[in-house]
Amino acid sequence: MTAARSEGLGIVPIGGIRWTPSDMIELLQLPDHTFPVAGVAMGFVDKPSHIKPRLPVSTFRHQETYHQGELRGTIHSYNEELVQHWQKVGRSDGSNWSESISEYYGQVYYPQVLPALLKRGFGKDK
Repeated sequence: MTAARSEGLGIVPIGGIRWTPSDMIELLQLPDHTFPVAGVAMGFVDKPSHIKPRLPVSTFRHQETYHQGELRGTIHSYNEELVQHWQKVGRSDGSNWSESISEYYGQVYYPQVLPALLKRGFGKDK
């Protein structure tokens, strides 16, 4: 994605293919022991859009020890920055990162993935 962006292409990762992995497997005619985990749409954009702010690396990369004391303030700042971004791009419904991630991991979004993986031969002893 970085290489494509450096050439002026717009990139959108598509994680939603996990909703119906069997359909993607059939469409792409994938062989056994392969599995689609994400898609990528890319192309030349008419006008550049606002780039969504990213969670600072310091929140998930720690040197030698876990630095919990620094996380709370950094994540709080990121939450505010992300809400401002959503407002700037016209998504007034956009929540902050902490709320979004809590909701996301509060349920199983892709229950079809495990059965599809098993059907493809993953997780079976040879």
